[in-house]
Amino acid sequence: MDDLVSAPPILAKARLVPPANNIVVLERPALFERIEQHANAQLILVEAPAGFGKTLLLELWRRRRIEDGACVAWLTLDESDADAGNLLDDIADALRAAGLCWIDPRASDSTQRLRTMLDSIAAAGQSVVLLLDEFEHAGAAAAAIEPLLRRAPSNLQVAIAGRVRPVMRIAALRARGLVVTLTAGELRLRSEEIARMFDCKLSRKELSAVVNVSQGWPAIIELFRNARARGVHMPWAPGRILPEVTQYIEEEVLTGLTHEQCSIFQETSVLDELTEDAVAALTGSTDSWREIIECEQMRAFICVDEASGLRRLHPLLHGVLAERFASTDRPRYTSVMRAAARWYAASDQIVRAVTHALRCGDLELAATIIEAAGDVHIWIRHGKAVTMGIDALLTEPLMSRYPRIRLMRALVQVKNGRLSDARRTFEQVNTVASDDALLKFHSAVVEATLLFNECRPVGDSYLRSFELAMREAASDDHILRGHYYNLSCLSCSDRGMFDKASAAAHAAIEHYRQAGSMHGQIFEHLHLGGIAFAQGTPMAAKAAYARARELTRRFFGDDQTKAALLSSLCGELAYEQNMIGQAWRLSRHSAQHLARIEFWYEIYAAHFVTTALLSLDRGGLAEARSAIESARQEAAERKLVGVKRLLDATSASCLALAGEIDEAHETLVNGGLELAEYLRVDEIRTWREQEAVLVAVLRVAANSSVSSIPMATVEELLSRMWSGKNVRSAIRVGTSLACLYWSLERPAQALSHLDSVLRASHRSGYVRVFLEDRNTVLPVLESWRKSVAAQTDVAGHADTVLGLLGHAVAPATPQFSLTARESEILQEISRGRSDKEIARDLRLSENTIKFHLKNLYNKLQVGRRMDAIHEARRRGIVH
Repeated sequence: MDDLVSAPPILAKARLVPPANNIVVLERPALFERIEQHANAQLILVEAPAGFGKTLLLELWRRRRIEDGACVAWLTLDESDADAGNLLDDIADALRAAGLCWIDPRASDSTQRLRTMLDSIAAAGQSVVLLLDEFEHAGAAAAAIEPLLRRAPSNLQVAIAGRVRPVMRIAALRARGLVVTLTAGELRLRSEEIARMFDCKLSRKELSAVVNVSQGWPAIIELFRNARARGVHMPWAPGRILPEVTQYIEEEVLTGLTHEQCSIFQETSVLDELTEDAVAALTGSTDSWREIIECEQMRAFICVDEASGLRRLHPLLHGVLAERFASTDRPRYTSVMRAAARWYAASDQIVRAVTHALRCGDLELAATIIEAAGDVHIWIRHGKAVTMGIDALLTEPLMSRYPRIRLMRALVQVKNGRLSDARRTFEQVNTVASDDALLKFHSAVVEATLLFNECRPVGDSYLRSFELAMREAASDDHILRGHYYNLSCLSCSDRGMFDKASAAAHAAIEHYRQAGSMHGQIFEHLHLGGIAFAQGTPMAAKAAYARARELTRRFFGDDQTKAALLSSLCGELAYEQNMIGQAWRLSRHSAQHLARIEFWYEIYAAHFVTTALLSLDRGGLAEARSAIESARQEAAERKLVGVKRLLDATSASCLALAGEIDEAHETLVNGGLELAEYLRVDEIRTWREQEAVLVAVLRVAANSSVSSIPMATVEELLSRMWSGKNVRSAIRVGTSLACLYWSLERPAQALSHLDSVLRASHRSGYVRVFLEDRNTVLPVLESWRKSVAAQTDVAGHADTVLGLLGHAVAPATPQFSLTARESEILQEISRGRSDKEIARDLRLSENTIKFHLKNLYNKLQVGRRMDAIHEARRRGIVH
């Protein structure tokens, strides 16, 4: 037996056992379960870059197999194993060190040595496991163990761990189901495993940060854990990379790259995502993309987004490469950053383009990108998110050198409701003399926007000067022209010139459509809705608001600000039609966003006045006072100088309605709300302010013993309201004037005005003013009803209003006729039946049911099923 060898050869014993470590060892039951599902597999491949726990996994597997009674051999390969002969010799020595003994294979040729080794394994009488770690050192010599795998006895199992895929022909084994492969994706630590590594002491936010930054890279997470144990605060915070993490990545990952590969990855590390076009633009080579995709060492560090398919470098690798690039080759770094900025700008990724330009200190390039994107018009061209992203990047040196960009900052401040800051920023630019036509125009844009947001009405002369500035700058730009028509629409609408305002809104929509600006179109539909509301056509208003809502959902699904604007306007419409519950809900929604977004006069007026009147209805004068005081504070904080008189007039109206006539009169006097001033036609006044003051003055007068109202002048102004299609104002002023005439014992004039008001109220559904003035309007309304013998539609509407006022009336004739089918469907939905159930019982299609429901909603002037049921019951159509 002298020729039998039982001791290991000279091979270093350290390579025959797993390396020592002092780290947290996590059990990975899911991985072992995966392996054990293929218990008969002859080959287990573990392929992952450095630090993914390959060695630790093999060690844990080794322990399990030893406990199972297997003979387990371990070999850590090194550079010497790149020789096929050395590799087979070292494997033989590892098996002998594990306890297998046979005639020394070195005494025979390689074929005989391999056969002797396999015979010894087969005769071992137990399972034999061969674990080969750091197999990337084998290189082409890996093919030497192919015969070992092809001829392996059934009791042999081989596990290979390496950073790259071994160069071996194993397709036949894989086809027979004898190969199990574990990759970096399976070796990454999951969030619950990371939590256990930190003894579950991380907050949810910290755990999320570790997961996102490390991407489950075990070695990096261990470095994080060690840093935390040393008291390092948040070592995984964005922009901070631990020195030991940088060192690990450079030594274990980057040293394996060729100079060319390292250069490519360094240059493309400035990109947020890796795309073929971007990589070619930065490196100047179309082959660079292939180098990235085919680089075996980096494959696990290129993350692919499942939703978009975009590729990104691992966050830490990205940071280390970018930092090294910036510090070792500054001229090339600057050149590449400029190329990236231009590429992003050409790809319409403006925020990223500006970011890259500023990172390399190129203010001129950053300014060029911002100005080309539209500077003050970026909001309309690209939307809120892009504008806010760029604004966050602006620096004082950039704005000082390029005043148009400072104007953009002022506009953003306006959009965020910071009017005082916006005014100061604007004045910084406006005080500097310049011959730049475009700067002058952009200055006019910001000034006009400020004026409208400060609730200051502008007249035709201002619009003419604005149009002149636009034509000098760029008259053929659809965004600029759309902006001009938008301001024209606002100016005309505020002053009650609704036909002109509507024409301007449609012109703006067309320009915005040609420019592809959904943002601009949404606001024009809001303006059109406001115009239709003022003209007493609520269905047209609802259609315009619905169009704005549809565009918002389709193109700006995450933008809550536009929903708040809609809530203010729709809440006002609901209030006028006496849908108080809906009005309250919408008013509360708009109030939640009031302090954070851009409003303009129409929105403020709709919100402040409707909220005050709702508060008066619900909680009396005390609650109305509170609502008006809150509005005053908001107006003072925002410098909304143009709403002060509107709020004073609203306060006077609420006081008059509550019976506090003396205080109401004092409020009018102290607010400087002289009626004569509002009866002049040469003053630039908003129709809302004029209406609010006239109604307040008339209400006070109707409850006073002495009145000095110039009735003929008021009559003339009311006539202009009717002819100008300002139906909302005409209904409210006409009702107040009718009540005043009645108090002056001039019933003929009172009934004449009330007749006009009732007809307009019947067409529009605006009835709320009757409930506000219930005490003074009731006798006038009763007298009018008695004077009407025939049961006309308007008489029926008067009966409905009398019913709302608590006056007993005979059952009203419906104000419209329903078809037999509509009546049938209305009865069914009042019983809680669904469209499908109604369609089945009536033997109609669901589309037909929806068609009839749409007609019902139009006739009842409601927008949904529950409101239709409520309205039908109120009208006595169903019970």
